[in-house]
Amino acid sequence: MKRKDIKFGILTSLVILGFLLTISPPDAQSEKGWTNYTTGNSELSHNHIRSIAEDKNGVIWAGTDKGAHSFREGRWSESYEKTKSSSVFSIAAENSDTVWFGMRGKLLRKRNGEWGAYNGEKNNISERSRIRSIAVSTTSKKWLGTSMDGVIGFEKKNEEEIWEPRISTTPPNVIDSNNIRSIAVVESCNTKWFGTDKGAYSYDGQQIIKLNLKNFLETDNVYSIYVDRDENVWFGTIGGLARKDALSGDIKTFTREDGIPENQVNAISQDPLGNIWVGTPVGAAKYDGEEWFKYNIHNSGLVGNNIQDIAIESDLDRTIWFATTDGLSRLKIKEVTALEGTVALQGGYEGYINPSVGDVAKIIFTAASPGEIEVHIYNSLGRLVKKLSESADGHKDEYIIWDCRNESGSVVSSGVYTAYIEGPGIESVKHIPVVR
Repeated sequence: MKRKDIKFGILTSLVILGFLLTISPPDAQSEKGWTNYTTGNSELSHNHIRSIAEDKNGVIWAGTDKGAHSFREGRWSESYEKTKSSSVFSIAAENSDTVWFGMRGKLLRKRNGEWGAYNGEKNNISERSRIRSIAVSTTSKKWLGTSMDGVIGFEKKNEEEIWEPRISTTPPNVIDSNNIRSIAVVESCNTKWFGTDKGAYSYDGQQIIKLNLKNFLETDNVYSIYVDRDENVWFGTIGGLARKDALSGDIKTFTREDGIPENQVNAISQDPLGNIWVGTPVGAAKYDGEEWFKYNIHNSGLVGNNIQDIAIESDLDRTIWFATTDGLSRLKIKEVTALEGTVALQGGYEGYINPSVGDVAKIIFTAASPGEIEVHIYNSLGRLVKKLSESADGHKDEYIIWDCRNESGSVVSSGVYTAYIEGPGIESVKHIPVVR
């Protein structure tokens, strides 16, 4: 073959390859279990994803630097008209028909397809202030964390929306900074936690108390706060991660030396099996209570390392969303876990378990290999009721008994309980109906 024919063949191949690349989604499936979404393969208007959340209908909402998008039936919508060309810094779902969006200088509400806007002095929101965090309590009271106006709270009473004075640097409600990056609520006691660039503060409706994280992590600069199912409070700072125990109040810290990818922790969440996930500027990590497992662009399908937010779907596939500065990544844990064990549930004679007549839940499993089987049982509010464990021989039928009692030894009330079973080759979810 002549040299010019070879050159022509190479050129033709490059043209064809370039054409194929333009029509093929470049990030559609990085590797098993991972799916990435960018402006190149979806309707996303910008790759810088600042916030992500799931609403009560299972719809995923993403806030970008050019508006908000929703994800339904495997596709992203175009940017919503009311949010176009604006950064969406925070998103929160209130109920099945209401989603809130934090912008610069305004708060947007989408309810049953209708949009409403809140801004100006009437709503205590300055024109240049960013709404960085939104929290909705079980009483439907909303809390806004802003970059310039401190904390803003409001609720609806008798069809009228009542906006409270800003909770900031004005006594007696003193927070040392108006720059609020994160808000989380401990529902059982209605305590709010505010994360600022000058510390973490708790507020019970009467008094504000500062938690001096600088005693533990040598910094008070808080980026993220999360309350887990056991009501332990997690704080992500620029100097590491801290966990405040719900019962003892003890503080446990995690830094790079302990296994997290980077000391700056931008986002924190928890999956159905109780694992804690964190997002940092250099990747994500999962904590199973003993070890940290790191995820980045080199060892996983992440589209980018700089993670801004994390959302975990309320599905049985344990679907985790990572909002990065390079696009969105979705990880379906169920697809990447090689499961070889089996789980079955027995107990009761009427389709439910009645502890009043001696019924117990018998969780039968076959582990893929010898090891520890753990069962976490939660009530309908997502709170841990009982933790069980058993050493398994593997490769044969074995079982764990739950006698329908909680950690205090009391018989639980009627309801549907969810058991998460994990062990060698096993990741399973079982629902246990209890009727007394």
